[in-house]
Amino acid sequence: MKVIQLKNPESLPPNIYRQDQATHLKICKYEEEIYRPGQYHEKPGYFIVYTAKCFKQDRIYIEIPNWPGQEFKIEGKNYDELRNIKTTTKPLADDVAEIIGQFLIDNGYVEGKLVD
Repeated sequence: MKVIQLKNPESLPPNIYRQDQATHLKICKYEEEIYRPGQYHEKPGYFIVYTAKCFKQDRIYIEIPNWPGQEFKIEGKNYDELRNIKTTTKPLADDVAEIIGQFLIDNGYVEGKLVD
């Protein structure tokens, strides 16, 4: 699964965890509210993406416990753009993580690059 390698790792306060920096963001969950025109109360669409800050040890990304991740709300023009990205034939979880991760990077929500 793809994760975002942060361009600028985040330093952690002493004694938070055995690692002193958060070097990656892992996409943990996303929610979508679908745009519903023509309703009595028209509802705009949006995505909320929840990430966990983590670091790489050996080949495993370990989430930092008791340390907040980042939350991104994607709405308006960006919501429409993300909804229209074409998928591939990869497993759904891998495809979603890659699409959302690359979108967050390309649209300036986070600085970094996608890595395996």
